[in-house]
Amino acid sequence: MLSACSSEAEPVRADDPSESVSAAPSDSPSASASPTAGEEIEGTFSVGDRDLYISCTGTGSPTVVLEAVEGVPSNIMGAPIKEALSQDIQVCAYDRANVGSSGSAPVPRTGKQVASDLHGLLEAAKVPAPYVLVGHSAGGLFVQSYARAYPQEVAGVVAMNPVPPWKQWVKRAFPDMTKEEREGETGYFAGENGESFDYRATSEELDADQVPDSVPFHMLISTIAQCESPKDICGRTYPAYTAMMKQISGQWSGQFTQTPSGHEIYLEDLEAVTAAIKNVSGT
Repeated sequence: MLSACSSEAEPVRADDPSESVSAAPSDSPSASASPTAGEEIEGTFSVGDRDLYISCTGTGSPTVVLEAVEGVPSNIMGAPIKEALSQDIQVCAYDRANVGSSGSAPVPRTGKQVASDLHGLLEAAKVPAPYVLVGHSAGGLFVQSYARAYPQEVAGVVAMNPVPPWKQWVKRAFPDMTKEEREGETGYFAGENGESFDYRATSEELDADQVPDSVPFHMLISTIAQCESPKDICGRTYPAYTAMMKQISGQWSGQFTQTPSGHEIYLEDLEAVTAAIKNVSGT
């Protein structure tokens, strides 16, 4: 994801400035019946001190788990991918805390906290592993966090237009920005974004953790077609972004592909998305 290329929702705020990252799952009243592996699942489940919403359709292993863009309910990304794949495999979409049908959580948040929430939710909802994690934009960064934290549960990772790592973004992209653009990007990465995510701290977390050796990885990004103009901030920084995404794919010993679509690849080139999922899952 090029942060200056995508439209984001207003940042979410919480009253409590502290964050609880514990994720001890227990069934909530809205999801009191324990689902059997392979059954359709829809409802909210208690994860730590909050309720998180998840919806799963289809059967078959591995289970595809979707991580969406900032501030957008999971059904926007989930609906087309479920329609394309759920006849052959189980596909789950969930709302992160502070989004859609899920409860609130203190902000700012990091990738490890998002991964902890998702891990607790999948456990509480009895969604069977292994998982193919498919993330877009912010989600494209968070699926990398989850795979690092719980590699034994992950059968593959697909990252679509992910938020770039902070230090490399500063080094490679900032020289092609104006002073005002650099200030905007600095604020965005620090938490002035659609869900008040601290991408700087998330990048530090990823730098500190080892890339899993045995997890198949596919990086799928849009071409410069996602930018309005080669001369705007998106177009000027696109070469740096592409080089960084290739480097990340190489760190995972993964596959790197591009598609001439807009930022929301799953809406404009669903075939490329499903191909990447099938590539890492072996289905």
